[in-house]
Amino acid sequence: MKADKTIVSVFVTLLILGAIFFFIERLLGRHSGRAQPILRKGWGTDVVYWFTTILLAKPIVRYLFILPLGILVVARLTTGDVLRMGEYRGFGPLSRQPVWLQAIEIYVLVDFFAYWTHRLFHRGRMWPFHAVHHSSEDLDWLGSLRVHPVNDFVNKLMQAAPLLLVGFNPTVRCSA
Repeated sequence: MKADKTIVSVFVTLLILGAIFFFIERLLGRHSGRAQPILRKGWGTDVVYWFTTILLAKPIVRYLFILPLGILVVARLTTGDVLRMGEYRGFGPLSRQPVWLQAIEIYVLVDFFAYWTHRLFHRGRMWPFHAVHHSSEDLDWLGSLRVHPVNDFVNKLMQAAPLLLVGFNPTVRCSA
């Protein structure tokens, strides 16, 4: 029952975002020189990646945080009980800053880590994972979501783990 609701909400989100970006791309993208069909080549593949990332990869990402959170427990900066109850709010001076300031700092740092992780994926052994992201022949908003799960996992871990390990409050919400 819960899985059905999740799939429906992911599908509805896809439709809403599709409608929004359809109009943005048609209005602002018309100066690009060529009209792109609505159901362009590779569209179906991108939809599969959309569902795979949200329904399969995103839940797995949560388990990746066992390592940095385990380090915090071993370092006695928190306890397993505090983590299980969802009461962990960071440690040290960073966690005592106002939430708005932490949100700004987190946003800037996540963007910084995302940039360098992206650069890392353009080299050597990481490229085959990242090449999936660059495999769309025709680009639109949906094509940007074509990401190999390994690329997604490493990217998320490299963005969040350093922030947890230096003491930011993990309940501060901002997206990059």
